[in-house]
Amino acid sequence: MRATEGELTMEVEDNGRGITPQQVADPRSLGLFSMRERAAALGCTVDFRSEAGRGTTVSVRVPVGGDGEW
Repeated sequence: MRATEGELTMEVEDNGRGITPQQVADPRSLGLFSMRERAAALGCTVDFRSEAGRGTTVSVRVPVGGDGEW
């Protein structure tokens, strides 16, 4: 986790097989779709970065106000 001016970012990564851009974009990838949907409902964003055979990183960005409030 890290905090910057106006944003809190949490990253989780693994060293698995990775996922393709097609899998990330596929609406049938319900887990990924649900993560984005839930984040958007809270005003947050979720990004997925992956490389075949090298794992995946999921980043969640939460905007925070000047007083540290969400």
